[in-house]
Amino acid sequence: MDIAPPARIRGPWLTQWSHDRTRIRCQHHAWRPPAVHPALALLLDVDGPVASPVTRDVKAGIIADLVALATAGIPVIFNTGRSDTFIREHVMEPMIAAGIPAGTVIHAVCEKGAVWFSYTAAGPAHPR
Repeated sequence: MDIAPPARIRGPWLTQWSHDRTRIRCQHHAWRPPAVHPALALLLDVDGPVASPVTRDVKAGIIADLVALATAGIPVIFNTGRSDTFIREHVMEPMIAAGIPAGTVIHAVCEKGAVWFSYTAAGPAHPR
């Protein structure tokens, strides 16, 4: 099977494409086609779908559902205008406490794209 890299990573900065055509290396990252594509992924705003826009509370049942979905292999990404501090305190910490399995990565894009980070059961990576 001949697999080409995604269009977004084609270009003059492509430095190596191995002979088996399943992996390319770029200056900033390596790309490998996923073995299995998830049936769906969740890109969620926080106000409304996750947190109450009035009380700013995140219900324990929503946290449990998010952990269950992530555990099932469904990618979970938060995209919000809220601060990274809000996501850490009201979403990430309760999800970690609820038991995110090792190897599961959750992503958060905060402050309308100004700050983003990923986290696992071990905690967050440094915000960018």
